[in-house]
Amino acid sequence: MSDHLKGDAQPCDREAITAIIESMKALFAETMATRGRRTDLNRNVFYAAAAAVIPKGVHEKKRIRAVMRLTGLRRDATSKSAEFRNERDDRELLLVERELEHRNGLLRG
Repeated sequence: MSDHLKGDAQPCDREAITAIIESMKALFAETMATRGRRTDLNRNVFYAAAAAVIPKGVHEKKRIRAVMRLTGLRRDATSKSAEFRNERDDRELLLVERELEHRNGLLRG
């Protein structure tokens, strides 16, 4: 855990943060690790799990190395997971925009 987080966190928070980081590393390094090729389903599950913990805009904020250290993921997996997250966020935004347009059309008509 970084020094600024240690200073701001309560003792129980520090323990929880450390436990979460270790749990996340174990998930990717042990549970989700594979030898050889993943099936399409396993690959999608892996990237969805990784995308869930990778912050939005990790490339723009130049935090890719920090994410790699915290998750234990390699650079290619981290980058693909970030792309997966961006695509998911874009799809969600598009769905929300369509729903708003649909509702506005119903209200006007």
